Amino acid sequence: NNVSMFGVDAYNWWSPAHPHAQKWVSFGTLINRVKKFSGDKPIIVAEYGTRTDPARPGRAAQWMLDAYEYALANNVMVMDYFNTAPAGIREPFILDAERLAAYEQCLHDPRSVALAR
Repeated sequence: NNVSMFGVDAYNWWSPAHPHAQKWVSFGTLINRVKKFSGDKPIIVAEYGTRTDPARPGRAAQWMLDAYEYALANNVMVMDYFNTAPAGIREPFILDAERLAAYEQCLHDPRSVALAR
C-alpha cells in the first residue's frame, strides 16, 4: 500500500445547450463515487468544474460553494479548478461571473490554506 493520496477529476458535465443529455450533478456526488477506492487516503481533485446555467442564475456559484464545503468535510486536500475554454468547446468551464465570485469567496474563507506572500 504505497499510495499516500488519491487523485480524481470532478466535472459537472451538464450543458445548457443539451440540458437533458446529462443531469446536473453535485461535486459531492462525483467524489462519493470514488471514495470507496480512496479509503482513508486524502483526495486530490486535480481538475473540477461546472458550467453556468443561464436559466438559473447563481446555480453554478452554489455548486462551487457546495463543492468547497464538501471538500472541507471529506478529506479533500487539494482542488484545482479547470479554468479554460479550449477550442471547440462552446460551453467552457472558465471562471467568469458567478463562478469567479464563488471561487474568490472560497479562497478568502479563513478555512482555506493561504500561501505565504
